[in-house]
Amino acid sequence: MKNKLLLFSVFIFLGTLISYASCPNDTAHFTSNAPKCVSDSVHFTNTSTIAGGDGIASVKWTFGDPSTGIHNTSTLPNPSHLFSVGNQTFFVKLVVTYTLGCKDSVTIGVGIQSLVVTNAGSNITSCKNNTSVNLVGTVTNAGGGFWTGTGGFSNISSLTPIYTPTASAKASGKDTVILTSFSSPYCPNVSDTMIIFFNNGPVVNVGADISVCKDTSGVPLTATVTGATSGIWETVGSGHFGDSTHLSTTYFPSTADTAAGSVILYMKSTGNGICSSSRDSLKVTFTATPTVLIKTNDSACSGSPIILTVAVSTGAGIWSSNGTGTFLPSHTALNGFYYPSAADKLAGVVTLKFVSTNNGGCHSAFDTLNVIIKPSPNAGFSYVSACAGAPVVFTDSSTASGTTITSWNWAYGDLSLPGTQANTTHAYSNCGSHTVTLVVQASNGCIDSNLKTINVYCIPTANYTATGVCLNNGTAFTNTSTVSTGTIATTNWTFGDQTSSTASDPTHLFPSSGSFPVTLVVNTTEGCKDTLVQTLSIFQGPTAQFTADDFTARINQTISFEDQSSSTISWQWNFGDLSGSSTQSPSHAFTVGGNYNVCLVATDASNCTDTVCKQEIVAATPIGPKGFTPNGDGQNDKFLIHGGPFQTFELKIYDGWGLLVYESNNQSDGWDGKYKGTDEPMGVYVYTVVGVTEDNIEYKVSGDITLLR
Repeated sequence: MKNKLLLFSVFIFLGTLISYASCPNDTAHFTSNAPKCVSDSVHFTNTSTIAGGDGIASVKWTFGDPSTGIHNTSTLPNPSHLFSVGNQTFFVKLVVTYTLGCKDSVTIGVGIQSLVVTNAGSNITSCKNNTSVNLVGTVTNAGGGFWTGTGGFSNISSLTPIYTPTASAKASGKDTVILTSFSSPYCPNVSDTMIIFFNNGPVVNVGADISVCKDTSGVPLTATVTGATSGIWETVGSGHFGDSTHLSTTYFPSTADTAAGSVILYMKSTGNGICSSSRDSLKVTFTATPTVLIKTNDSACSGSPIILTVAVSTGAGIWSSNGTGTFLPSHTALNGFYYPSAADKLAGVVTLKFVSTNNGGCHSAFDTLNVIIKPSPNAGFSYVSACAGAPVVFTDSSTASGTTITSWNWAYGDLSLPGTQANTTHAYSNCGSHTVTLVVQASNGCIDSNLKTINVYCIPTANYTATGVCLNNGTAFTNTSTVSTGTIATTNWTFGDQTSSTASDPTHLFPSSGSFPVTLVVNTTEGCKDTLVQTLSIFQGPTAQFTADDFTARINQTISFEDQSSSTISWQWNFGDLSGSSTQSPSHAFTVGGNYNVCLVATDASNCTDTVCKQEIVAATPIGPKGFTPNGDGQNDKFLIHGGPFQTFELKIYDGWGLLVYESNNQSDGWDGKYKGTDEPMGVYVYTVVGVTEDNIEYKVSGDITLLR
């Protein structure tokens, strides 16, 4: 930097070195835009002075740059010149010739800077396992340079920094750094790029961690090294290697190593070339000598599995036996079960063996145990079900071979106290399924159990309802008995009047009023039963009766009806003409003749009723229509006489000539417009009616009737 500043101090000198004045009042002079970069032209401006009455006849420029040939001079008033080299001062001379014949000249130094040169250096090859890369760059004709890249620099403005590339750049295989100049006085700053290529570094593999027994004298080792010529074994322990420079060697642990329980061994690559060394490590664990102790009982019952328990220092191992039984859940489970086979039980003894595994390089350890297999009893029982509340009978059927049964324990499945007798009974308060367990124990201490699900029958709930408590109306009984499980098979009723029924829903007519104890007994298909007794009150009921002041009346005649009922508090009359009354003794007039069935419903205080009906005859004068249309359309096809009712009746019809064409003694027949089966012609006909009504009054009526078709 110091040299560059001294250089600049030379070539940027500007000043008048030589000036010759032939004319005292005319002075040659010029200016320029220098200093400039060698790549830029310098522009000169003639600033010479002229005396009054004089003028410039010609100019000649000499740029002091002979290497530019013919371009070293110029006669232009204000020329430009591109200098050939930089870092140099050029002495430019201007000679001015005036019109009066005088001449003057001036020489001025012009400084020119050389182009900036930046060099980041040649491309570099490094290794992916190298932490950093040393960079060397140069910058000339400028104040210095600075580095840029994706990684980190120890000093970005140093030309020889330490560069730390990113992991992603290493993974991609290459990285790019750029060196850029700064503080160039007149020329532009420039940059240069350099590429760093990353090769794979050395790879060391010493394999997986090793477990060996504490009494091991030496640990065989094997490593692989790629990307380097070889490697060397190292350790933080106090043991030694057979040959630390061989990839395959043996480590001989010290007493301190085995006492510590483990030691770390390393392999470091050597002959790495441009790469840093790599290393890999493994842990050697020194395991204690295995111990095994079977803690299983030395005797077991034949009806139960042998419970396996073992203490093994390695935490793993394998069971085996000299028998043919089965290990569950597996023969590698430390705490499981051994189920003796029939042959094992027959032999009476079986030998169990447990061998340690996961021994950490040590020899396996084992333990054995002879287990005596004692005969177990066989529990069994039968039972007779009963209804809830009744005793269920349990009968023991257990057996024992080579031993005797000494105790029984019955669990009835309903939280009650257990039974301890061989044969027992138990009454269940709730019906349904119950799980019963019998546990028997033999004199040798072995036990066996038997479990059965029994069904206790449900007791039905007797219930019924009764409708109709009035004498002579009958009482309907509805059986509403239920049973939660099962079916009601039979019902038995006794009505308290020395009568009975087996119908499910009977109807009964009591002989008299009063209170009767009605009993219902229901039985299920399993023989369970329930009884319900309820007292039923039967009431006498009212006696309906009435009379009228006239039972043979005329149309619109007011008839008075008189109630003659007993024990009655309300009345409901029906006059048979779609009208009625709730008055005790009403009056009524009929507007149409006929026979009417008048009924009275009498109700007493117990809501019992009685009904009586009587016929009311209402007589009407006979009357005939003015015409009819016997055309078969179903409307007005017959000539009918209205009125009555009549004790005797006679209808005769005559044509215009006096011929009798129709005669009848039945009011409901009517004339169909025919004579001897043939249609009569349309016209006017004459009819006569003679009728005696129910009140013995005779009526004679005649008139005309028009027949239309």
